[in-house]
Amino acid sequence: MKLNKPLIYKILFWFVLFFLILVYNELARYGLADAKGAGHRDDQSIAFFILALILFLSGFKKSVARPAIISVMALLIIFAVVNWWYYDFYRDYLTPDTLKLAMYAEESSLAWDGLKYKKEALFFVLTMLAMLGIFFSLDQHKPKKKTLVISALVCLGFAIQQQVVLSDISRGGLKHRGVNHISYFIKGFIPAKKFELTDEHIHRLAEALPDKKIASADPKYPLFQDPGTSNAVKNPKNVIVVVLESVRMAETGLYGNTQDSDTPNLDRFARESLNFSRHYANSNQTVRGEMAILCSAMDYINGSPYSMGGDPLKANCLPSILKHYGYETHWIHGYKKKFFNRENFFPLLGFQHIHDMEVIDPAEEKPKIGWGIADTEVFDYALTTLEQKTTPFFAEILTLSNHYPYLWDWGIDFPDRLELNREYVEEEDNLYPAYQRGIYYTDYALGQFIERFKQSKLYENTLLVVTADHGIWTFPDQMLQTTEISNELKKNEMYFRLPLLIHAANLDARQIDVPVSQVDIAPSVLDYLGVEFPNAFLGESLLTQALNENRPVYVMSSGSYGVRRNNQYCYPVETSDLCSTYYRKCDSYTKSDAKTICVSTDEDMLVSTDQLTAVEVDISSDDVFINLTQRFLEYGYIPPEQMLELPVTQALAKF
Repeated sequence: MKLNKPLIYKILFWFVLFFLILVYNELARYGLADAKGAGHRDDQSIAFFILALILFLSGFKKSVARPAIISVMALLIIFAVVNWWYYDFYRDYLTPDTLKLAMYAEESSLAWDGLKYKKEALFFVLTMLAMLGIFFSLDQHKPKKKTLVISALVCLGFAIQQQVVLSDISRGGLKHRGVNHISYFIKGFIPAKKFELTDEHIHRLAEALPDKKIASADPKYPLFQDPGTSNAVKNPKNVIVVVLESVRMAETGLYGNTQDSDTPNLDRFARESLNFSRHYANSNQTVRGEMAILCSAMDYINGSPYSMGGDPLKANCLPSILKHYGYETHWIHGYKKKFFNRENFFPLLGFQHIHDMEVIDPAEEKPKIGWGIADTEVFDYALTTLEQKTTPFFAEILTLSNHYPYLWDWGIDFPDRLELNREYVEEEDNLYPAYQRGIYYTDYALGQFIERFKQSKLYENTLLVVTADHGIWTFPDQMLQTTEISNELKKNEMYFRLPLLIHAANLDARQIDVPVSQVDIAPSVLDYLGVEFPNAFLGESLLTQALNENRPVYVMSSGSYGVRRNNQYCYPVETSDLCSTYYRKCDSYTKSDAKTICVSTDEDMLVSTDQLTAVEVDISSDDVFINLTQRFLEYGYIPPEQMLELPVTQALAKF
């Protein structure tokens, strides 16, 4: 079909305008133009792009144009609503990688009651449907009128959908302030620029880390240390790492507050173990927490986690190192191995056996709680399976039941203080009481596991590590009624601080109060086993006689990071309500709504009732930290000059 020239000119105009705005937007991100309007330019460019596409399709005969335009509009509606669901649950937008997660919409719909912005999403769907209806009711013989109406409808629809009009009312939801989700998805196809290492970097690495040997087997990918390669494991014990879903230190008695503890079994086991009372998550998502635990590495700070790409790390991770020495390696979890691409990525980390819900319960007969198989059943399967092993093994057991939104039928009795007023939870948008019940259930399942483990043949020959993946941004009612800076700092402390117990028959039980984090777990396991193998671990062994109290411990959320060192705390504190989400991810694209606040105190932040004197630290950009984490993942080490340049690290030195 031959298109008329005026229509072609219109289409070209809109496409060129889209391209120019997109380019200007990218310049703004690099500081070459005013970045404040970047979000609106994103909205406009995508609106113009869709308008050009609709105009192009409308130039064909009716039998072709109508179904094509309906298909485009339907895809836009579906994509917007799926993005809303994904963003509200994971606080991130869909990318070409994470689009694979759409297959889990059925399971994630379990959290419908806990999701916000349902009315806004419905309003958007109705708006787009109304636009489509008006479009097809137009007089097809009046192209000028048709073009004007289409232009107005498309721009208005996308303005509403991106909440340019409703931003002061809905405060988020479909709109990640400053980012259009369609533009964000399109840019996901553009490969990131790779960082090239130079001899100068290697020289600086050796200069900054004089106590660690630099591996030179491949000078393009130097490692932090090369202790040599031992011929055998000096202490060939089994290793089990239990990672508890969403269990924070604040609800336990592990730091001394046993009166209101929701974890009596964990508390009891802590008195028989090495208990690290100031242990922190390095990130805010399970698969990112596993990266820290297994690889002693910090995952990407923004966008998709590293696992979604499916590329192997240049550095050696704990499962692959132990597999090198003949260990069997197992990952055990009550949900699907496809989630976050674990079925493809985890074998690259060294896992030989992936036990997901289809392996644990092929006949689908075991009890389910929330997303998958109940924790009690997963623990029972894990011990039954591991007890049959005749060679040393490494196993991670990842629990699941205590997963957002925590409103499950747990099937156990709770103490009176944990009785749930479901109406209060739903009406007041405060999931904390339900969250406490989830922790209590997790502790109940863990208690059963520990008792059986102690009676098993594994006990005398196994190192058991118990920790958690991340915290949750929900708090007691009294903490929600105040917005003082000191209160916000305490919320961050509650969010990032997690339990960590290390237990073995020949390890003395004691409490250690030095700040540590998830990246210290892998080097501690190797230290206990007596394994020497080249690695690029960021952490240090926790089994040494004298831990370094002055090394910084980094914590990450979406686009923000904090640091803890000795008695100094630095956390990103939002001055708006745009970060009050359960996974601690913020709606703001830029950090104009956030301040990094530091305090110095000898008191435990979890129990302190004092008003803390805070100092604001200016972090103009988090590009340095983003580059730092990405360079480690892609090349196996972090250039030390980048670590030394971190603004927060410099600020701490001035205390």
